[in-house]
Amino acid sequence: LISIPGFPSWMPTYAVTDPNNGNAGVSSGLLNTDQFDNYAAFCASLVKILNVDQHRGIKYFELPNEQDGAYYVNFYNYNNSHTPAVADHLDELITIYNKAAQAMKAVDPSIQVGGPAFARGDLYDQVNRFVKGTISQKNPTTLDFLSMHGYASGDLNDSDYAIYNRIWNADSPTTNSLAKHTTDVRTILDQLSPKHHIPLWFDEYNISWGWWNNDPRMQN
Repeated sequence: LISIPGFPSWMPTYAVTDPNNGNAGVSSGLLNTDQFDNYAAFCASLVKILNVDQHRGIKYFELPNEQDGAYYVNFYNYNNSHTPAVADHLDELITIYNKAAQAMKAVDPSIQVGGPAFARGDLYDQVNRFVKGTISQKNPTTLDFLSMHGYASGDLNDSDYAIYNRIWNADSPTTNSLAKHTTDVRTILDQLSPKHHIPLWFDEYNISWGWWNNDPRMQN
């Protein structure tokens, strides 16, 4: 698996500002729309280098690694506490992904392309929209697998009991947990693509998303 974790630094990005305060931001790091084709070509060039020029036979490519944060989650968080609501830019991320996947497969039709490595797979609206926007692509299809990430906590003081219950809450299975979110996303995939099975990859997980707090449980 090769993961393409974001956009090259030389591709210009833009920010969305708070309509109530032009000095405050809602989200940033969104790829300029005139760079979509350049990004697709960039991803395709990686496939060419690895699989055509160097014959490495890489089968799986994942992109663009937790960019739902910039394109959806930041807007979701803002809209939970502000009015008027600011429309998210998830449709742009879907377009970027589709363009890149199609360009990559044009170089090597044998590869499997997936993503978007959701940081917040528990926000089911964005999962639904991403799946709908990618499985609609034909010749070639662009969503060979759906990927998501999940961590139990960001609080150094959370008990081991709380950590384990965040993964799977045996006392209350309907409570938010990584196991529940995984099951729910699997259901979304099966409902939206009943005739073609799309694998779900939970391919990044650990105790704490707060890498800055040096949780000893992450180190021993």
